Amino acid sequence: MPLKGSQLEARLGQHKDTGCYLFPKCLECPLPLCKDEMSQAELAALLHEDRNNEIRHLRALGTSPTTLAKLFNISKRAIQRICNGH
Repeated sequence: MPLKGSQLEARLGQHKDTGCYLFPKCLECPLPLCKDEMSQAELAALLHEDRNNEIRHLRALGTSPTTLAKLFNISKRAIQRICNGH
């Protein structure tokens, strides 16, 4: 079970909370786990969740994969994977 809040604060003790490249402070990080405890795929999925939801929403409204790829600066194949749930 990951430590958060006061549990993590107690464990850190005198440790200076300098955070990481994603968030400036560990104790204020919104991630469910430390990035170091996640696989690259898990971290990427979590960080892209909002973007992917927006892509699926726009696609459902009829926006073409080509337009979405240009809008989000990713490949058409990535758009297809996101929309197909892969």
